[in-house]
Amino acid sequence: MLEFSGGPTIYQLITASGKVKEIHFSDYLKNNLKEVKKWVKGHNERFNWQTFFENALALEGIENINEELTIREEILKKKIKKFLSCDAFQEDPIHPKYRGYYDVISSNFVSESITNSKKAWKNIMKNITSMLKEGGILVITFLKDAEYYKIGDKV
Repeated sequence: MLEFSGGPTIYQLITASGKVKEIHFSDYLKNNLKEVKKWVKGHNERFNWQTFFENALALEGIENINEELTIREEILKKKIKKFLSCDAFQEDPIHPKYRGYYDVISSNFVSESITNSKKAWKNIMKNITSMLKEGGILVITFLKDAEYYKIGDKV
């Protein structure tokens, strides 16, 4: 599975970790990759995703969430095998060798957030899906009618 441009987050992989063999995590920004690496390696300054794990496990119908939480965290940490740089504007967003490579690609709030041009958006989607195997699964989320988003005080 490829997490395409995952940002500094792993919430979107909690449930997937129980279903896939391995995960390749990609992002355009090195700092985002660094944040996820900190979590995977158990760094002292890592973000605490516990609430996200608890909510995901509850939605999955897991009864003993406290027991399963640590197990699922370790499963996800072990399944993230590669950290890759990506650029959705490139015909080969990661590398030509990944063309038609992935059974599953997940991409959340990426393609619509990096352009306001329909033509560019179509090319971005073509680029992302070029890495999907024939018959593969694309898991994608979009923001509709969003003109901006805030990070702290920044727009």
